[in-house]
Amino acid sequence: GVTVKDAVARLDSNGALAGSTLTMDTAFLNLINKFGFSIPEAVAATSTRASHKAGLHDVGSISVGKKADFIELTADRKIRSFS
Repeated sequence: GVTVKDAVARLDSNGALAGSTLTMDTAFLNLINKFGFSIPEAVAATSTRASHKAGLHDVGSISVGKKADFIELTADRKIRSFS
């Protein structure tokens, strides 16, 4: 099994790292706040390009027939989610 403690995922068997606990909303904020991406660049990186790389065709852009989850970037650069 895997245990997540303090946002770190580790294998129960030997304590090795088991993967990432990074969420897409946190990745989006990191791109803007830590790496200086523009909002359009961060949107493309965390939606359009990410979904295409994952082979997902029903998400990643706003189009008829596609699924959508929306976020709002507040004035204080935090995320508010909508589904």
